[in-house]
Amino acid sequence: MSIYGIFYCMKLSNRHKKTLSTLFNCKTKQVDWNDAVSLCQAMDIEVEQRDGSCVMLRAESAKLCLHSPHPQKEMKPYAIRQLRSFISTVETARSKPAQKRAFG
Repeated sequence: MSIYGIFYCMKLSNRHKKTLSTLFNCKTKQVDWNDAVSLCQAMDIEVEQRDGSCVMLRAESAKLCLHSPHPQKEMKPYAIRQLRSFISTVETARSKPAQKRAFG
């Protein structure tokens, strides 16, 4: 699912849309950590603080462990790529119609 598909399928605030747009921009080098966490929560992705700076994201059958940046508040480029991939995977899984199972 493309970023524009997410815009239309979900009711996101303008701030969340801006964060999503920034996250999926290929030239993005900085995304605010708190904005990214807020976006995930708005997209019904479970956010759980684990030991230390580890934050576990869960949705559907996908999981991602990210380390919250400190002392700065901007995410590292590798974390941006991981979150971008995670959101794409989750939204692709959500957009697939439920498969009917044959009982017999």
